[in-house]
Amino acid sequence: MIAHHPPLDMLLDYATGALASGPCLVVATHAALCADCRRQLDGFNAVGGAMLDLIEPVPVSDAVFQRVSAAIDRLPAAASEPPRGELAQILPKPLQSYFDEAPRWRFAGLGIDEIALPLHSDRHRASLLRIRGGRAMAAHRHEGLEYTVVLSGAFSDAGAHYGVGDLCLAASPEHMPVADAGQDCICLAVIDAPLVLTGSLGRLLNPLLRWQHRRALRPAA
Repeated sequence: MIAHHPPLDMLLDYATGALASGPCLVVATHAALCADCRRQLDGFNAVGGAMLDLIEPVPVSDAVFQRVSAAIDRLPAAASEPPRGELAQILPKPLQSYFDEAPRWRFAGLGIDEIALPLHSDRHRASLLRIRGGRAMAAHRHEGLEYTVVLSGAFSDAGAHYGVGDLCLAASPEHMPVADAGQDCICLAVIDAPLVLTGSLGRLLNPLLRWQHRRALRPAA
């Protein structure tokens, strides 16, 4: 049973289109797994539709149409074929369009693997993380926010337990997520600033993490 959901204001921003692309992917992924939040979003959309019906239509310029068309063109292309292997069974629809071939995990730490997602954002970085069963991520803190949605398995962090569909919001305090024993934990992770490792070895790696974060972002227009 899903116990950890997006805050109400985050769901409202998603429904009104005010949410940035990174958190938007987080909410879409969570909602694909959570019937309660889908019903909440349906309610917001119904209210928004009723309000739009009360607004008198006004003409728009060609420039507005061109901006909308350009934004649509920047959306990820539909995958030519569904993901293969372990991901085929766990990826909800909002994530499937990011894979046009069999994805490859890359080493991201002891017991940790990562697949970077082409989010096309100048503010957020998105990736799939796989934490091996019983392993812990390196202790770290955040200069910004980290959004994590569990897709498979489960993990514990700061006294809370997160299973499939749960959303974990992490900010500045140091923490160290630990995957449940017996099964790998696969998550969608979105961050708006690089992680800051707090161990003695981690501090040596922080410049590399900052470089990777900048490299993953789309240059601002």
